[in-house]
Amino acid sequence: MTTPGDFEIGRSVLTGYTADNELHRALTILRNEGVNPEVVVEFTAERDGIFCGISEVKTLLNRVLPETGREVWALEEGVSV
Repeated sequence: MTTPGDFEIGRSVLTGYTADNELHRALTILRNEGVNPEVVVEFTAERDGIFCGISEVKTLLNRVLPETGREVWALEEGVSV
């Protein structure tokens, strides 16, 4: 098992290449307008399951988000959802 931060994040993920088109369009519009908003993202499950992968998500967000104003809230790893 890997520990948090013990995995490689691919360049395509860091640059947003693997993101949905809506995110690319929103980023382009916001950059063109000179806007840097606060962003809230919420993920929901379609079926019952176990919440996993949050340590990897936190590692990714720590790499791509600015240190100022960065805040991440999440369920604990292994929680039933």
